[in-house]
Amino acid sequence: PPKVKCETRIWHPNINEDGDICLSLLRESSIDGLGWAPTRTLKDVVWGLNSLFTDLLNFDDPLN
Repeated sequence: PPKVKCETRIWHPNINEDGDICLSLLRESSIDGLGWAPTRTLKDVVWGLNSLFTDLLNFDDPLN
């Protein structure tokens, strides 16, 4: 999977202090089966990040 990091410090339950992003799409293998696959594109990553900042706030499984 690609390496994606948040350069600007931000408080978000799924971004830690180092800017690492907790998003199943960016994992090599994930529990929900939605992890990285060779068929995914940059568009999928951008859509996943957009969703993370708009409607995928996961307070039940926070990284931070």
